[in-house]
Amino acid sequence: MRSLSMGCILNQTHFLNARLADGTVVDLTVEGGRFSAVAPAANTTPPTDGAVDLAGQLVLPAFVEGHIHLDTSFYGDAWRPHIPCTNGFDVRER
Repeated sequence: MRSLSMGCILNQTHFLNARLADGTVVDLTVEGGRFSAVAPAANTTPPTDGAVDLAGQLVLPAFVEGHIHLDTSFYGDAWRPHIPCTNGFDVRER
């Protein structure tokens, strides 16, 4: 096994024993910076070249949205203007 370093996922890299959000443990293959394979975790001897054992650590997709404006959330709610709180910072007052 090798440790993850900058640039190692530019070629083919295997991530072993990755835990998905639903709890499933899988082996992932990344080629050219993209996932190319997802398979149930194997109980066999892993490849030694290009493999990183995640030991059951959670793997999540990249977080793209850095923040959200709740007054214009595009969730189908009506637009709500910002109004100041008169009682300190009591969000129930809004």
